[in-house]
Amino acid sequence: MTDAFDLYKTPDSQKAGSLYRNLEGAAKRQIAVLSEQNRKDFEQVKTTLKESFGDTAPVSVIMGGFYNRVQGQQESINAYALVLQEILKRADRRRGSSLVDEDTILRDKFIDGLRDPELQR
Repeated sequence: MTDAFDLYKTPDSQKAGSLYRNLEGAAKRQIAVLSEQNRKDFEQVKTTLKESFGDTAPVSVIMGGFYNRVQGQQESINAYALVLQEILKRADRRRGSSLVDEDTILRDKFIDGLRDPELQR
């Protein structure tokens, strides 16, 4: 949402209200209980949403899932590759940066986790 606000040059005074109007369910209720001042503060709204609904798993747990992941019995190679990429992106978001040699790590794990040993060569 922040990127959209930047792209459309949304004034700071309108960001929190625009975000609130686009929320639904529990997220909208979470912001509705904030004080009026905090509901109008875009940074406060973002912080509240991240604290309430953001990913809280430690990077080590996420990366453990990455290294333990193998291609499932009925999983296509493409689906397996996408899951590995998603796990790494999740770890990047939690870490706040990418791994230094992320492409090599992804390639190696992809190959190691393939079901068909012939494809691992």
